[in-house]
Amino acid sequence: MRTTRSLLIAIAAFATTGCSDVPLMPTWDTEWSFPLVSRTTDQLFGTFTVTVHPGASIAVAFPADQIHLDERLQQIIGRQMTKASLVVTISKALAVGGSYTLAVSRDSAGLQAAPDSGIALRFSILQPSLSVTDSSDFSVAGLAMLQAVANANGSLWVQLRGTTTFNGPGTLTIAPTDSITVQLTLRATISTAN
Repeated sequence: MRTTRSLLIAIAAFATTGCSDVPLMPTWDTEWSFPLVSRTTDQLFGTFTVTVHPGASIAVAFPADQIHLDERLQQIIGRQMTKASLVVTISKALAVGGSYTLAVSRDSAGLQAAPDSGIALRFSILQPSLSVTDSSDFSVAGLAMLQAVANANGSLWVQLRGTTTFNGPGTLTIAPTDSITVQLTLRATISTAN
């Protein structure tokens, strides 16, 4: 009996002090996905139907959106986040392509300097493709900005801008009912390690 008690005390002492490299509790990373915003824009040229000829291009800029981080999202992001990425999906009814930048910042003024204070996701859409999904990881500064916004009960600002092109063949008729939909999802990896 005395030997058993001494053995148990020795094992407990070894497990709590002498073996600090062996974790007592498991650690793991979990990935969370949060839909942020979905916006559909139609009437690209107002109420007019427009015919576009091959080689035409036009600069586009969606209005800036303010996304308030709800309490659930704040709690997740405010934890030990090891990685975050932004996933953008664009769906369109038109055979157009282009190059675009999706900027994310803590305020509307920062949208112009997003690579320094947030994230700038650059991507291209091939003309025949009616849907494209792309993603980009937040930089270290962007990750810190995201956590600071979450901890301050703040908002993120996002804006899509770029150049839309039509390369033919033939002409393209754009009606007021033709639309482009942009969906944003935040993907975050949270670690349970302390």
